[in-house]
Amino acid sequence: MAAAGGIAPEITSEGLEPFDLVHPSHDRQRLGYQARASLHPGEFTETGFGMIVANDKLPQVGPQTPEMVGLDYVDLRLVGVFGTYAAQSWKVLATAYYANAQLFYTGSEISDHFEVGYVQAEWRLRQELGVFARLEGSAHASDSTYLDLFDEFHRSRQLGGLRWDFARRQALTLELGRTHTLQGAFSDVRLQWSAAVL
Repeated sequence: MAAAGGIAPEITSEGLEPFDLVHPSHDRQRLGYQARASLHPGEFTETGFGMIVANDKLPQVGPQTPEMVGLDYVDLRLVGVFGTYAAQSWKVLATAYYANAQLFYTGSEISDHFEVGYVQAEWRLRQELGVFARLEGSAHASDSTYLDLFDEFHRSRQLGGLRWDFARRQALTLELGRTHTLQGAFSDVRLQWSAAVL
């Protein structure tokens, strides 16, 4: 089990912005809380399932888009379930969230909800080489007043890729994706190098 609390992100014209530790702003700060519980059949296995709940009050700051005019803050509540099944050379992960958003405008309030989730499968071909596929989806996203604040929200997405662990704590990942946003769709190819320094 785990629980946490802190300063919630802010809604800006660019999207959600986390609290800036280097240049902190002291106006419009609101708090957020999260809790997570999971159950595993053994101490050293990834296999398990669990639940997460969160409540964040997201203030609107800075220049406003037309959708944000009059918006003060959003009270966002999440309830989610997740699970992982890990075998010797493959594993499957899945997560689903139900989101309830209360948007507080000057003189009015809008209640909103939507669902999001994903399922991902990974196969280890050799010790240093693996492939993965991921499907992300949502329900009620196109009708969501809250999600209308974010033009680039991924309504659905399909990903596939190859990961090469070419050195100790270093990897190259090639990823192909097709994404549908609330405004349209696009395909992309990504090459990523990742490394752990400790």
